[in-house]
Amino acid sequence: MSKKVQNRVESAFALLTGKICLPLSEYTEITRSQAEMERYLARFIDTFTTVLPGAFARRTMVSPLQGSVVDLLVLFNQSHSERFFPTDLLDKLRVTLDAHYDDVLYRARHADIIVSANHFQFRVQPAFLTDEDYYLLPSPNWNDWVKYDALGYKHVFDRTNSQHGSRLEHVIRLVKTWDRLNGCVFNGYYLELLVDEILKNYEIKSYSYALCYVFRSALAEVVYKKDDPANQGIQVEGLLDVDNLIRAMLRFHDAYQVSARALQYEQDGRLDEALSCWAQLFPGAFPSVIDLKIGQIQSGGAQGAEALRLLTDTA
Repeated sequence: MSKKVQNRVESAFALLTGKICLPLSEYTEITRSQAEMERYLARFIDTFTTVLPGAFARRTMVSPLQGSVVDLLVLFNQSHSERFFPTDLLDKLRVTLDAHYDDVLYRARHADIIVSANHFQFRVQPAFLTDEDYYLLPSPNWNDWVKYDALGYKHVFDRTNSQHGSRLEHVIRLVKTWDRLNGCVFNGYYLELLVDEILKNYEIKSYSYALCYVFRSALAEVVYKKDDPANQGIQVEGLLDVDNLIRAMLRFHDAYQVSARALQYEQDGRLDEALSCWAQLFPGAFPSVIDLKIGQIQSGGAQGAEALRLLTDTA
């Protein structure tokens, strides 16, 4: 495999990773919607604040924002945790939010409330921030509060991502995007934990090889739940619909087959075939040859007639 071929494949992934990273406009849309919800709740609740933990805090959310779910915690005074059960505060939040928002869904099994906001959804939960810097969240299994160290996990994730040269978060977003473009079968948090675990002792030298490794390794893991690193007593289900288990296994199997074929094409120096394979896994999103040339022109600073000449040159 020539360096030129490898570089062009990596250039395509560099364009894709930039495309699926939340831009400032989408971050602003999320925080603006958060502030709007705070202003509304402040009309009925005296002392509280809100935070956005989860994928938003860890920068593993995927663009475009449409269809995404953003975790939002409504933090109350810790003393209230001894006076109220989760169902009390969940019911209060549900009634209050339902009076203002058009689409509100209370999910007792998950101890949360789903609220539609513009192009995405908030997953709302009541919570408390303790003096030890962990949260008390509703237990998904019983009507009580459990310790949840989301802040601790974020710090661990940041260190791991740094050890990977900040490439881990990009691979996670790539896998989430692959799932989104191919039927959205998996829980996004589960995919994050899965990729993090698979790549723990793997050096990410290229996105193409890392993805193939993830798809191959994930096939044996997809049937299992993952312990939540913020609370080992909580398990994260992999599938949005448990009836899709066989479908999910086939997704990973097919993705591995296609990605392995793409790597073989890379090694043989067959760029068009390699890019075509990756485009199968990221339909409508993976950069084309023209996209690559435009990216090269923009990075090189060419303009006018020179840019047109470069664009019409053969690859």
